Amino acid sequence: GSAGSSCLIQLLVFGANGQLAKSIARAALAKAIPCECIGRQRLDLHRETELAGCLDTLLARQPASTIVINTAAYTHVDHAENEEALAGHLNTSAAGAISAACERAGLPILHISTDFVFSGARNIPWTEADMPAPLGIYGTTKWEGEKAVAAANPRHLVIRTAWLLSEYSGNFLTTMLRLGSERSTLSVVGDQVGSPTSSHDLAHALVALAEQVDTGSVKWGIYHFAGPETMSWAELARTIFSRAGMDTQVENITAEAYGAPAPRPAYSALDSRKLKRATGLSHRPLKVSLDEILQRRA
Repeated sequence: GSAGSSCLIQLLVFGANGQLAKSIARAALAKAIPCECIGRQRLDLHRETELAGCLDTLLARQPASTIVINTAAYTHVDHAENEEALAGHLNTSAAGAISAACERAGLPILHISTDFVFSGARNIPWTEADMPAPLGIYGTTKWEGEKAVAAANPRHLVIRTAWLLSEYSGNFLTTMLRLGSERSTLSVVGDQVGSPTSSHDLAHALVALAEQVDTGSVKWGIYHFAGPETMSWAELARTIFSRAGMDTQVENITAEAYGAPAPRPAYSALDSRKLKRATGLSHRPLKVSLDEILQRRA
């Protein structure tokens, strides 16, 4: 709808099973915005053949006030090194296909990307003007996906985020709480630095961005949204245990000693000032975001 119209937006979110889609559904509900999350049961993005046709069928039925958010991705950084075709299909081809189908249906797309598009070879936060130079297959397929999304639909926002945390399983916070309850001491990588981000904070930002897309008050292009604090994985682990009231000890180890298969950027903190200037969205301190997540787990 145009600015000032009473027409409410609705959200169509790809990647239903991920923590971010669940967080978006919750944020939309809080604002009484209709939100449908599409998972593999509804539309399997792994299908390389009829994908465009399936997307067209799905999107043709959407009202004109629909804003599509693509959170679907292949996110297992280490497995991606051995599953390049699958990572490339989901992160690049499928992302481009969703964006193209949105364009054909006359709908805008918000596409989620990652700090891992950067090389990490510096120690000040990366801005949208910095040139990506990914190190591994995951980052490379996500960078190619950004370009595919932008090429397919001029009405796009690419939102890069980092180090997502939530109460849903399968992220660093839930892993640390599980391991911390089993062991008194953990070794955690201390020489990779980034921007821990609550998936709920990102979800609220995406819903607010969708509303601004509807009123035409945000410029298309790339934006960063990540937490306001910069720290290593080890420091993040200590912060999590401290907020959770656990006395698990954290010892720093190097990324090299940890020996993960995929290379990761040593410094991938994101500078979110462009988004703040464009939208007025502000960040909550990490402690506040963590406490909210820990409360939801209780």
